[in-house]
Amino acid sequence: MSGKESNQRYTDEECLTLFACLFPKGFAGEDVLAEIAPEGWMDSTLHFVFHPTLDQVHWERVQLHRNLREWQWCSKDGGQERNHRLRTFAQLMRTVLSRPNMRFVN
Repeated sequence: MSGKESNQRYTDEECLTLFACLFPKGFAGEDVLAEIAPEGWMDSTLHFVFHPTLDQVHWERVQLHRNLREWQWCSKDGGQERNHRLRTFAQLMRTVLSRPNMRFVN
């Protein structure tokens, strides 16, 4: 912390009063959804934050592996000693299909 933050904090009751004014129909009320997703939640790009496609999950994993491989504190052999293997898209799909609790957008 930079020391510029106020030490004074709101009480729980003050927070509830403020949130009641800001969100009269609740945090996920119709008014909030209309503001953040005017075209509807299912057609919103925000929907993919919580329900990604398999392509999106695979792309993000590939990017993570590439970034970790190039990380400056990585070992000099480029991380080869750990034998990290990147899953293929087909392997990812088999994993997802075997877990019924994982939800992805088609």
